[in-house]
Amino acid sequence: MKFLSAAIVFFIILTASSGLNETLSIWIPEHRCIEKNDLGKCYSNKCMQKCSGKPLGHGRCIRNYCICSYYCQEPPK
Repeated sequence: MKFLSAAIVFFIILTASSGLNETLSIWIPEHRCIEKNDLGKCYSNKCMQKCSGKPLGHGRCIRNYCICSYYCQEPPK
């Protein structure tokens, strides 16, 4: 039973660090930048496309705004 538990934990760590879950494996909290874009009406596919041009960019719609979170070289001030 201990072996099975250890294997599950190892698999979770391996999955997280392999790039399948970029937000968990690569984010350095101090280097996370957030950009807010007013699109008039936000469509999630357009927002994701706009944000994917940035390093590790991820976009989501909140009301009429496209919120991009991405990796920035220098920590925001």
